[in-house]
Amino acid sequence: MAEENQNPEGNGDEGSEEKKGSSKILLIAILAVVLLGGAAGAAFFFISSGDDEAVALEAEAAAAAEAEAVVEEEPQAHFMEVPEILVNLASSGTASRYLKLKVNLEVGSEEDMMKLERVMPRVIDDFQVYLRQLRAEDLSASSGVYRLKEALLLRASQAAHPVKVTDVLFKEILVQ
Repeated sequence: MAEENQNPEGNGDEGSEEKKGSSKILLIAILAVVLLGGAAGAAFFFISSGDDEAVALEAEAAAAAEAEAVVEEEPQAHFMEVPEILVNLASSGTASRYLKLKVNLEVGSEEDMMKLERVMPRVIDDFQVYLRQLRAEDLSASSGVYRLKEALLLRASQAAHPVKVTDVLFKEILVQ
Protein backbone atom coordinates (compact mmCIF):
# COMPACT_ATOMS: atom_id res chain seq x y z
CA MET A 1 0.00 0.00 0.00
CA ALA A 2 2.78 2.33 0.72
CA GLU A 3 4.09 1.59 -2.67
CA GLU A 4 0.88 2.65 -4.28
CA ASN A 5 0.98 6.07 -2.61
CA GLN A 6 4.58 6.60 -3.60
CA ASN A 7 4.81 6.92 -7.33
CA PRO A 8 8.44 6.81 -8.36
CA GLU A 9 7.68 7.84 -11.96
CA GLY A 10 5.48 10.78 -11.01
CA ASN A 11 2.34 9.39 -12.68
CA GLY A 12 0.11 11.03 -10.02
CA ASP A 13 1.14 14.60 -11.12
CA GLU A 14 0.52 13.82 -14.76
CA GLY A 15 -3.27 14.37 -14.50
CA SER A 16 -2.88 17.86 -13.02
CA GLU A 17 -0.39 18.89 -15.73
CA GLU A 18 -2.80 17.73 -18.40
CA LYS A 19 -5.55 19.82 -16.79
CA LYS A 20 -3.25 22.89 -16.74
CA GLY A 21 -2.29 22.35 -20.38
CA SER A 22 -5.86 21.91 -21.54
CA SER A 23 -7.01 25.03 -19.59
CA LYS A 24 -4.22 27.06 -21.26
CA ILE A 25 -5.34 25.85 -24.69
CA LEU A 26 -8.95 26.66 -23.81
CA LEU A 27 -7.94 30.15 -22.64
CA ILE A 28 -5.95 30.77 -25.85
CA ALA A 29 -8.90 29.56 -27.95
CA ILE A 30 -11.32 31.88 -26.11
CA LEU A 31 -8.92 34.82 -26.52
CA ALA A 32 -8.59 34.06 -30.24
CA VAL A 33 -12.36 33.97 -30.66
CA VAL A 34 -12.79 37.25 -28.78
CA LEU A 35 -10.04 38.97 -30.82
CA LEU A 36 -11.47 37.70 -34.10
CA GLY A 37 -14.95 38.82 -33.05
CA GLY A 38 -13.61 42.26 -32.12
CA ALA A 39 -11.78 42.54 -35.43
CA ALA A 40 -14.91 41.52 -37.33
CA GLY A 41 -17.00 44.05 -35.38
CA ALA A 42 -14.47 46.83 -36.05
CA ALA A 43 -14.40 45.98 -39.75
CA PHE A 44 -18.21 46.04 -39.89
CA PHE A 45 -18.28 49.39 -38.08
CA PHE A 46 -15.76 51.00 -40.45
CA ILE A 47 -17.45 49.61 -43.54
CA SER A 48 -20.92 50.67 -42.41
CA SER A 49 -19.73 54.09 -41.20
CA GLY A 50 -18.81 54.97 -44.77
CA ASP A 51 -22.41 54.28 -45.75
CA ASP A 52 -23.67 56.39 -42.84
CA GLU A 53 -21.52 59.31 -44.01
CA ALA A 54 -22.95 59.02 -47.51
CA VAL A 55 -26.49 58.88 -46.11
CA ALA A 56 -25.73 61.84 -43.83
CA LEU A 57 -24.35 63.86 -46.76
CA GLU A 58 -27.43 63.08 -48.83
CA ALA A 59 -29.72 64.10 -45.95
CA GLU A 60 -27.76 67.32 -45.47
CA ALA A 61 -28.02 68.16 -49.17
CA ALA A 62 -31.76 67.48 -49.11
CA ALA A 63 -32.18 69.72 -46.04
CA ALA A 64 -30.25 72.52 -47.76
CA ALA A 65 -32.45 72.21 -50.84
CA GLU A 66 -35.58 72.40 -48.69
CA ALA A 67 -34.25 75.47 -46.89
CA GLU A 68 -33.59 77.19 -50.22
CA ALA A 69 -37.12 76.34 -51.36
CA VAL A 70 -38.58 77.78 -48.16
CA VAL A 71 -36.53 80.97 -48.58
CA GLU A 72 -37.77 81.31 -52.16
CA GLU A 73 -41.39 80.79 -51.08
CA GLU A 74 -41.29 83.34 -48.24
CA PRO A 75 -42.70 86.68 -49.26
CA GLN A 76 -40.13 89.40 -49.51
CA ALA A 77 -40.65 92.51 -47.43
CA HIS A 78 -40.96 95.85 -49.17
CA PHE A 79 -40.40 99.14 -47.39
CA MET A 80 -42.01 102.48 -48.11
CA GLU A 81 -40.35 105.54 -46.66
CA VAL A 82 -42.74 108.03 -45.09
CA PRO A 83 -41.65 111.66 -45.50
CA GLU A 84 -40.22 113.24 -42.37
CA ILE A 85 -42.89 114.43 -39.94
CA LEU A 86 -42.38 117.40 -37.60
CA VAL A 87 -45.21 118.17 -35.16
CA ASN A 88 -45.86 120.36 -32.17
CA LEU A 89 -46.58 118.15 -29.15
CA ALA A 90 -49.41 118.98 -26.77
CA SER A 91 -48.09 120.79 -23.71
CA SER A 92 -49.63 122.31 -20.61
CA GLY A 93 -47.06 125.10 -20.31
CA THR A 94 -45.98 127.91 -22.59
CA ALA A 95 -42.88 126.10 -23.83
CA SER A 96 -43.29 124.36 -27.16
CA ARG A 97 -42.13 120.77 -27.57
CA TYR A 98 -41.54 119.21 -30.96
CA LEU A 99 -41.42 115.68 -32.29
CA LYS A 100 -39.41 114.86 -35.42
CA LEU A 101 -40.18 111.42 -36.78
CA LYS A 102 -38.83 109.37 -39.69
CA VAL A 103 -40.39 105.94 -40.31
CA ASN A 104 -40.61 103.22 -42.91
CA LEU A 105 -43.72 101.13 -43.47
CA GLU A 106 -43.33 97.45 -44.30
CA VAL A 107 -45.70 95.77 -46.76
CA GLY A 108 -45.74 92.30 -48.28
CA SER A 109 -45.49 92.93 -52.03
CA GLU A 110 -44.55 95.37 -54.72
CA GLU A 111 -48.23 95.73 -55.64
CA ASP A 112 -49.08 96.68 -52.03
CA MET A 113 -46.30 99.23 -52.12
CA MET A 114 -47.82 100.90 -55.19
CA LYS A 115 -51.24 100.97 -53.55
CA LEU A 116 -49.73 102.40 -50.37
CA GLU A 117 -48.00 105.13 -52.37
CA ARG A 118 -51.37 106.26 -53.74
CA VAL A 119 -52.86 106.64 -50.23
CA MET A 120 -49.72 108.04 -48.56
CA PRO A 121 -51.28 111.52 -48.03
CA ARG A 122 -54.05 109.85 -46.00
CA VAL A 123 -51.48 107.92 -43.93
CA ILE A 124 -49.47 111.09 -43.22
CA ASP A 125 -52.64 112.94 -42.23
CA ASP A 126 -53.62 110.20 -39.77
CA PHE A 127 -50.09 110.26 -38.34
CA GLN A 128 -50.16 114.06 -37.94
CA VAL A 129 -53.52 114.08 -36.15
CA TYR A 130 -52.43 111.36 -33.75
CA LEU A 131 -48.97 112.80 -33.06
CA ARG A 132 -50.29 116.29 -32.26
CA GLN A 133 -52.26 114.97 -29.30
CA LEU A 134 -49.19 113.34 -27.70
CA ARG A 135 -47.22 114.91 -24.86
CA ALA A 136 -43.46 114.62 -24.40
CA GLU A 137 -44.09 112.50 -21.29
CA ASP A 138 -45.89 109.93 -23.45
CA LEU A 139 -42.63 109.25 -25.30
CA SER A 140 -40.20 109.36 -22.39
CA ALA A 141 -39.82 105.61 -21.79
CA SER A 142 -39.33 102.66 -24.10
CA SER A 143 -42.88 101.53 -23.38
CA GLY A 144 -44.11 104.89 -24.72
CA VAL A 145 -42.13 104.41 -27.93
CA TYR A 146 -43.55 100.89 -28.25
CA ARG A 147 -47.11 102.23 -27.82
CA LEU A 148 -46.32 104.89 -30.46
CA LYS A 149 -45.17 102.18 -32.86
CA GLU A 150 -48.33 100.13 -32.31
CA ALA A 151 -50.57 103.20 -32.71
CA LEU A 152 -48.85 104.22 -35.96
CA LEU A 153 -49.17 100.65 -37.29
CA LEU A 154 -52.89 100.67 -36.53
CA ARG A 155 -53.41 104.04 -38.22
CA ALA A 156 -51.34 103.09 -41.27
CA SER A 157 -53.29 99.86 -41.68
CA GLN A 158 -56.62 101.69 -41.40
CA ALA A 159 -55.61 104.45 -43.82
CA ALA A 160 -54.17 102.05 -46.40
CA HIS A 161 -56.95 99.46 -46.25
CA PRO A 162 -57.08 96.91 -48.04
CA VAL A 163 -53.27 97.00 -48.09
CA LYS A 164 -51.85 95.19 -45.07
CA VAL A 165 -49.07 97.18 -43.43
CA THR A 166 -47.07 94.61 -41.45
CA ASP A 167 -44.72 96.85 -39.48
CA VAL A 168 -43.65 100.40 -38.70
CA LEU A 169 -39.89 100.81 -38.50
CA PHE A 170 -38.42 103.88 -36.80
CA LYS A 171 -35.52 105.57 -38.51
CA GLU A 172 -35.40 108.60 -36.25
CA ILE A 173 -37.31 109.85 -33.20
CA LEU A 174 -36.37 113.25 -31.82
CA VAL A 175 -38.25 115.02 -29.03
CA GLN A 176 -37.20 118.62 -28.33
